[in-house]
Order: sequence, then C-alpha cells, then structure tokens
Amino acid sequence: MRILFTTEGTYPSIVGGVSTWCDQLVRGMAGQTFHLLEVVGPNPTAPAYALPNNVVDLATVQLWTPPRGPVRTARRGSEAGLRFDAGAEALLRFAHDDATAGFADGLRTLAQASGRTDPWRAFDRPAVWSQVRNALRSLTNEAPTVAETALAVNWLRGTLAPLLRVPAAVDQAHTTSNGLSAIPAWLASQEHGVPLMLTEHGLYLRERYLSLSAERVPPAVKLLRVRFYRTLARLIYTDADLVVSVSEFNRAWQIRLGAPVERTRVVYNGVAPEAFPDGGDAPQAEPTIAWVGRIDPLKDLGTLIESFGRVRSSSPLARLRLFGPVPSGNERYRRELEATVRSLGLQESVAFEGPVAPIHRAYHAADVVALSSVSEGFPYVAIEAMMCRRPVVATDVGGVGEAVGATGRMVEARNPGQLSDALSELLEDVPLRRTLGAGARERALDLFTLDRMYAGYRDLYAELANGPYAQAAS
Repeated sequence: MRILFTTEGTYPSIVGGVSTWCDQLVRGMAGQTFHLLEVVGPNPTAPAYALPNNVVDLATVQLWTPPRGPVRTARRGSEAGLRFDAGAEALLRFAHDDATAGFADGLRTLAQASGRTDPWRAFDRPAVWSQVRNALRSLTNEAPTVAETALAVNWLRGTLAPLLRVPAAVDQAHTTSNGLSAIPAWLASQEHGVPLMLTEHGLYLRERYLSLSAERVPPAVKLLRVRFYRTLARLIYTDADLVVSVSEFNRAWQIRLGAPVERTRVVYNGVAPEAFPDGGDAPQAEPTIAWVGRIDPLKDLGTLIESFGRVRSSSPLARLRLFGPVPSGNERYRRELEATVRSLGLQESVAFEGPVAPIHRAYHAADVVALSSVSEGFPYVAIEAMMCRRPVVATDVGGVGEAVGATGRMVEARNPGQLSDALSELLEDVPLRRTLGAGARERALDLFTLDRMYAGYRDLYAELANGPYAQAAS
C-alpha cells in the first residue's frame, strides 16, 4: 500500500519526540510503502535520520521560498489567473464567517490553478490584494492600512504558495499534524479519492495560539492568521476519515473542535524496552534532576530553572542537568535561559549538557526527571524515564497525566512553587522515590511498548483500506 506521509518541522530533518515517533512508525510498518513529504522553514535542511528502505521518496516543501527555475505567470485576464482570483476569494471567506466550505473550495481551486501558473507571483494580483483588504476589514470593522494588507498578503503567499501542489496518486494519506502539513495530505485525499488519517501529538491549534500571542504583528493580521489556523484545523477534523490522538485528553479536544466521535481513536506512543534498560534505584552521588528534550519555549525551562533555585534552598547539593539540542532559531531562547541561571547564581549547579547518546544515559544520571512544558501530546520523555525506573514530576498538560498515572507527581504549568515542592519531595524522600520508580517501570512495560503502538497502527491502516470510505472510492 502506498501512503503519503506528511510532516511539519519534524521528521526527517529535525530531531525530537514527534520525529522519533515518525521514524519508529515507518520502520515498524515494513509492509507499507511511504512517500514522505516534509514541510520546513525557508532554511535548507538535510535528513537527520537515515531513511528506511520502505520510504521510497522524500519531497521537501520550503515555506517562504519562491520556486526555483523558470516559472509560468498568468497573463491579465487569463483563465488560470481568474481561477486563482476565484480560489483566493473562496478561501478568504473564513474571515467573514465560521464555515469551512469556502475554505475547502478555495484550497482546491488554488491548487488546480497553481498547476497552470506560479502561485507565488499570483498572490500579487490586484484582485487578491483587494480580497485580503476586504478580509481584514471584515475582521476588525476598520479599513486596513497598506502595510497591514502587505503583511497579510506576504504571510498568505509564504505560507500557502509552496503547498499548492497536488501530490502524486497514493492509496492513503496520513498527516502527522493538523497544520500546514495537513494541506497536501488533504489535497491528495480530495483529488485522488483516497482515505485521510490525521495523527496529532499535541494540539496544533493551541500551540499556534500560544505562538501568535507572543508575536509583534498588527492585530488585524494576527486575527487573520488565528482565523486561518482555526478554519484549517476544523476542516481537517471534519474531513479526515480517522482522527488519531496519543491521549484521551487530546481526543476530547479534537471532538470539541469538530472531529466526529466515531472517527476518533487513541494509540499511545511506545518505546522499545531494550533501548531503555532498568536504571536501578541507587541514589546519585548528588541529588540530581534531569530534563530531556529540545530547548524550546514550549518546554518552559525558565520555570524549571526558577523552581530549581527554590529546590536548592532545602537541598543545597542538588543539581539540574538539561539534556538536549538547541533547534535552529532557538539560540536566543537558550541565551535567555543562561541569563536566568546567572541571575539566580546557579552557574555551578545547572548544566546545559546538549544531546546525549544513548539517551538512556540521561535518565540513569538522575534521581528524578522533570517536564515543565506548557503544551505536550504524549511525551516520549515521560515513558522513557518511566521505563528506566525514574519517577517523573511534570506539568499537567496534554496527555502527560495519562502517561505518568500515580507513579509520579503532576503540577500546574507555569507554577514554580508547585514544581519546586514536588521536586523537593522526591529528592528528599528516597523510599517514596524508589516506590514510584518501580511502579513507573511496571506501568511502562504494561502500556507503552513499541509493539503495542505498531499493532494499533496496523489496525488503523487496515481499517482505512477495508472500511466504508475505501469501498465508496472504489
């Protein structure tokens, strides 16, 4: 079976939890053929993973990047140009009402028109600028400035133009995010009449809201982008034949945002037990907290560092070890964290360790593993730590609580007092820590193995291949 597998800012170019899941999945589905399409930013990328043999091709879509080589430009009044204008008008109805029908019609029409003209240049057509102005005016009840209109057109061009190509025919489409990478998967499903599966690890829409709240753009443009992502998310939730989540928590939100209950499924992430051996329960030479992940604002390491400063008041020998890479673009955030460490006088007790291999060494080097994220799906860090017999102290976001259960401690996000209290409790109470660690490993072995995850996705691909949608398409 040929599967179009789309990703956004993850596999195979970026290392991280979602990328780990993608690599595991395609390797575990050896009987399927994957056509991989990754959506990335404008900077050149290279695969960070060696692709397995059942990935037969890789297409990289660079956002904010005009096409290379000769382009076809629609002449004034040409059929292709007029169709592009009509597609933009239909798409931008999302600014005037809350329906997805116009958005869907617009995406299809724009993709069809882009086969005959360069969409990058087509966004400069006067009709498109006029439609964007009308959309901004509809959102704010005020006439937008030329600068606001230009910003909005530029954002639509950079975001959409590279995606307006219908992928080659496949048997199924599977998007690993309900965001921009869902667009080519949805187009393939619509144009080729094949089933579409969505797997979400976090809640893409919530993460876009968090990201946009910190951006300095005019309110009208920000509102346009918010409405765009909300409409896109609702379209994919309603049109996907299967909407899969890694936790019941996220499934409930997917249903609330429009996913039909009967099409939703939950498949927990899994790890190979042999890759995360039992780390035992002997205390470290110094009380040690480990954090594992990518250095990213969503991980809220500032709160973790502040909490650790409080931990040191009761455990003056405690150490905080931060393991993980700094993704391109997050260098400033890393510098801010280092400044926080200095301002709290923690230079001798907080260490940025960078990536470590094999990763289980990071967990074995700790007494307790901390997760301070403001948004998560079903994090690998939690189940990897549990498999290594390490209790987890984590913020109660996404499916983290489902993973940890009663084998760790859950606290509010962005609450340094709660986080420091929970960390201090487990650092100081060795018998409790041992009991929780033993329970964590037992829970991980019972619920969160790779074999269980593979079985779940084999069933889902078979359900799509043999279900009502496939029969209707044939």
